[in-house]
Order: sequence, then C-alpha cells, then structure tokens
Amino acid sequence: MKSLTTKFAHVEGYASMVFAPVSRGHKIITCGNDNLVKLHDLDKAIDDDPGIDEFDHFKKPVYAVAGSPDGQWIAAGGEETTVALFNLDTLDFDKVVARSELPINDLCFTPNSEYLIVASDDATIRVVK
Repeated sequence: MKSLTTKFAHVEGYASMVFAPVSRGHKIITCGNDNLVKLHDLDKAIDDDPGIDEFDHFKKPVYAVAGSPDGQWIAAGGEETTVALFNLDTLDFDKVVARSELPINDLCFTPNSEYLIVASDDATIRVVK
C-alpha cells in the first residue's frame, strides 16, 4: 500500500468525506468549514499533483456530502439549510434539491441513485427524488 503525503483538505477544517462513485477512479469528496466541496483525485495526489476540483457554491460551512452510485452527482449541504446537486461530468452546480429549517447534517443516495435522503438538525429526514 502506497502512503500519501498528508495535507489539509480544508483550511478551516473538514466536516465530512466519502469515496466518489467507483466509476470515477480513486477519488474522495470532502466538505468543510471553508464553505467548499472538493473532489480529490488520489491517483494524481500520489504523484505530488494536488488533483483537486473545488465547488464554491456555498457561502456558509458545508457539513455533509454524498456521491450517487451511478457516478452522475455530488450532493452537498450544511449551514445554509439547502442541499445542492453538482454534475460530476461537468463539475458544475445543477440545482438546489431540498431546503430545511435548520442545517443539513447528513446525506445519502439510494443504491439505484433514484432518491436522495436528507437529514437535518430540525429532526427530520426527507426523501428527495
């Protein structure tokens, strides 16, 4: 097993991370208190190239990220109380898919990528199609 150089994923600290869908290679998705969502390419990181794409849609800390199993989407949410969807092919913001009264604290896609489950501090769980 190769060892990677340790580096900060998010300057203000990270909140969450997940592996990107298998079809995307060796990548992880992170989010943090610096209001960013990042896609880290671990294959490039091995060669001392940072290999990082940033999604700067949010104005407040991001606490939760999820990658859809079909490899099409990244969902992210946090202090802003919204869940944003990003296209993994274009690396662009697509749309806001959910809103909550309080911060979003967890996200997950169903195995068929048809639904996104959203948990928030308002003690609710939402199912978004």
